[in-house]
Amino acid sequence: MKTRRPMKEIDFKYNIREYWSFLRKYKKIFFLLLFTTLIIEGTRILDKYLFKVIVDGGNEFVTGSILRDAFVKVLLIVVVIFASVKFIQILMDWFSETLLFKIDSNIIMDLKRKYFGHILGLSHEFHTTHKTGSLISRMGRGSGAIENMNDILAFNFSPLFFQLIIVTISLASISIVPGIVLAITSIVFISFRFYMEKVKEAPKLRYNRAQDIEKGNVGDIFTNIDSIKYFGKEGDIKRRFEKLMNKTKKASITYWKYHRITAAIQTLILGLGTFFLLYFPIMSFLDGEITIGTVVFIYTIYGGVIMQMFNFAHGLRMFYRSMADLQDLFDYGKVENEVKDKKDSKALNVRKGEINFDHVNFNYGRRKIFSNFNLKIRENEKVALVGQSGCGKTTLIKLLYRLYDV
Repeated sequence: MKTRRPMKEIDFKYNIREYWSFLRKYKKIFFLLLFTTLIIEGTRILDKYLFKVIVDGGNEFVTGSILRDAFVKVLLIVVVIFASVKFIQILMDWFSETLLFKIDSNIIMDLKRKYFGHILGLSHEFHTTHKTGSLISRMGRGSGAIENMNDILAFNFSPLFFQLIIVTISLASISIVPGIVLAITSIVFISFRFYMEKVKEAPKLRYNRAQDIEKGNVGDIFTNIDSIKYFGKEGDIKRRFEKLMNKTKKASITYWKYHRITAAIQTLILGLGTFFLLYFPIMSFLDGEITIGTVVFIYTIYGGVIMQMFNFAHGLRMFYRSMADLQDLFDYGKVENEVKDKKDSKALNVRKGEINFDHVNFNYGRRKIFSNFNLKIRENEKVALVGQSGCGKTTLIKLLYRLYDV
């Protein structure tokens, strides 16, 4: 019976440390990006407070508490502040996009430079045991994951963090109860999302593995298309690829089915939070403790937080996906070159074209190729290697070029 290889969990600690090794070169730009995000989120709360001022002012005008001229003056002030806020938002949005593009382009280039160089320098054994298509697939997904990570931190995680701080302070200045409701709703929502992403971790890795196998086989198939044509194996290859596609499809369906469950439960959490956040302020309004503008303000800023929670949820899903994609690439960084120089080795300077194999032993696994083998080829001497297939002619050349160590 075929045993399934155990699914390895995502190594978050290693992946985040490796990601930070790229990001820290640009940390000043990144923290400046976070500062622009803080300003943007602050102005969004101010937008909603201006709406509260309009509602309260309109209510006072209707009830006759203030005159028409006073209400118009309030509206003019609100319009000026609103226009200034929108100008700041546009400026900060443009600035944040510029900063993010600069970080993305530099980090992706650093990532490609490091891992392309590392994989290129690995031994011949590594390249003969890893499919080229899988290498290309992981390099591509890794580059995309790095870009996603920057977007997630800048536009999914930090906006919710800043909004919760600003909104909690705003609600606390009005009433402690809405602040408590918001805190409980946020904690339950975020905890649930983290739990569900942890549950989806293994299916995501299985989906990635299925994709890598499929793409790796595609690369091998088209690389060896002549052999397939010579022996008329197109039908066999199509049937094999059909099985691979079905495995990828099943892994994809298994992974994505969790989203339906997640969406239903998180909607329930936010629905309950909305009910209680509206119930208590409305009761306070009916008791004459707060104005109708304050009720509107509480509801609108909570609506902004809900939007950021969904934004956070999307970012968290992308975070786990990016961690899985990065792990596939970062795992290559843990692979050490099997061919290593000694610590005290010196640079090779070939002065004479003499080749000398001195008592060489080499085998592929249990299969012995050379045992106490000796060969000396003098300068300018021509030697022909003759023998049956598998006797070690090609292996001898590979040992000469040190594709393997003796």
